Amino acid sequence: MILGRKGCETSAMRKLASLLVVALLSLGVLTGCGGGGGGNVKELTVEMGINGEMKFTPDVLEATKGETIKITLVNKDPNVAHNFLIPAFNVNSGQVPPGQTATVEVKVTQSGEHDIICDVPGHREAGMVGKLIVN
Repeated sequence: MILGRKGCETSAMRKLASLLVVALLSLGVLTGCGGGGGGNVKELTVEMGINGEMKFTPDVLEATKGETIKITLVNKDPNVAHNFLIPAFNVNSGQVPPGQTATVEVKVTQSGEHDIICDVPGHREAGMVGKLIVN
């Protein structure tokens, strides 16, 4: 009888070990299916002053609320510095000299349409504006 009982204990231990392995594997799979909250960055490129024109290309950017966007700014104007501001998110690239690039990064936390401007004197009035649309 003792032998039979020991066999039951061994069988129970094997079942427990199997369940533990399945539980740990399931936990690993679920962890891998996380919401992607921390590391996703949407990369965008905006060209400024192509052929000396006072505009952003593209002049409409789209993002999802909660997303982080990294915008590479390329000043294509051969003679004039520009900047890139999104006042609603306190984004200001500072002056980007002719032929140079700059990068800004922002976590978009507000839905809606937000102004993008170049506030170098006269540029906004000449049409150097855009929109960031956050869904």
